[in-house]
Amino acid sequence: MVALLPQQRQAQRVVCQLRLASPQLVTRVHRGNLSKLLEQMDGLEIDFCLGDPRLVPKTARYDMAHIGKQMGGLYCRRGHPLARKSLVHADDIRHYGVALISISPALMEGLAVGYGFASAKDFPVAVECDDIHTLVHLTAHTNVLGLLPQAMAAATAKSLRCLQVSNALLPFADVSAIWLKGRTLSPSAKRAVALAQQIGRGLVMQSESDR
Repeated sequence: MVALLPQQRQAQRVVCQLRLASPQLVTRVHRGNLSKLLEQMDGLEIDFCLGDPRLVPKTARYDMAHIGKQMGGLYCRRGHPLARKSLVHADDIRHYGVALISISPALMEGLAVGYGFASAKDFPVAVECDDIHTLVHLTAHTNVLGLLPQAMAAATAKSLRCLQVSNALLPFADVSAIWLKGRTLSPSAKRAVALAQQIGRGLVMQSESDR
């Protein structure tokens, strides 16, 4: 019924709440990058997905409902050589490399410039993985730097440290529920979208209080 991007925390809570509210409902959850999920949606395999509208092709025709912004940050493991630095720079990031989810070339360009690099070609991608838990584990156990959601990193605060990057803009995912234009969502799908919006508002408030 529902598919998700790496907005795992919202999706996990949505599935739990749906199960509690409707134990008779069969809920199928798919994971993958947005292009794969959009293909599944075009093939009517799923009702909707959670994703960033900025990654949706401009020619595509979809309806959307805003869920909320999921703020991110650059993290390292506790004990990392950069952990004690009050401010890190592009050269520091280049030295260790960055682990992150797959994103569009346009967003990568903005991300690279935001972290002080000339262009996306200069951004030191070390690992690209759409499983956030794998990225968190990798960041906590190696010297690679992880570009992670604040809410996810906060859950493992004992093993990770957020780095302050010189003149950097905080990255974020502008999360929305996305479905085929003109398609009427089932009552259960509408309930799932409403729950995602409710949970999304809570995560935004938490991210703002953690700053």
